[in-house]
Parts: sequence; C-alpha cells; structure tokens
Amino acid sequence: MLKTFENASGMRSCKFIKTNEFDAVFYELLNSKRKELEIEKSEHKLKSVWAVGDEAAQKAVEIAENVEVIYEKDAKKIAELAEEKKPEVILWTADLWGRRTAPQVADYGIVCSFEDFLKELN
Repeated sequence: MLKTFENASGMRSCKFIKTNEFDAVFYELLNSKRKELEIEKSEHKLKSVWAVGDEAAQKAVEIAENVEVIYEKDAKKIAELAEEKKPEVILWTADLWGRRTAPQVADYGIVCSFEDFLKELN
C-alpha cells in the first residue's frame, strides 16, 4: 500500500458535560439526523472496483463502470483473491469490521502502483 486517505468529514468532537446534562444531550443526538456526505460527481469512472459487502457496493457504482461485490469475510482469502485478480480499487465499509480487516489484507503484501492508478484516471 503506497498511500491511504482518511475522511475527516463527520469526525467526532468531544465535549465534557455534567451528569445532569447527559439526558438532554443524549436525546438531542438520538433524534438528530446524520449529516450526509456530499461527493462531487466526476465524469471519469474507474474501470473496475471491488466492494466488500453490499453497503460499499452502493457507493462503488457511483465511481466505477464495473463493480464486483465481495462477500468473503476472511482477510487472508480476500488478499489471495486480490493478488490473483488484481482489482484497481477495493472499497471497504467504515464500520469496525472494515476498519480492522482492510489493514489486515494490506499486511498480506498487496501492493499497487499509485502512478499506474493515476494513469488509469487520465
């Protein structure tokens, strides 16, 4: 892995509150709507993207011509598939499982050239 990107949108900000304020803050947050991330649409799409799970596949169709949904849960098996088929991009969910498993797959030695990736976009 040459480079990773972190989405800073929607990151938590912590604030200390008093015990008697907890209920009001809790119910306010419980009833508030979650902010949706607005993504600019690009006229360029990737040729193929792997999406690990259905949730990632929903976003993958916006950025790729062809989307292959992967339902495998084992990091080693995903790494072996990726080494064999060499996808351009693998999209993961941002849940606990995705945040834990994506680095495990990368640790198996999946290497891509960022320069080749940029050439594909142009």
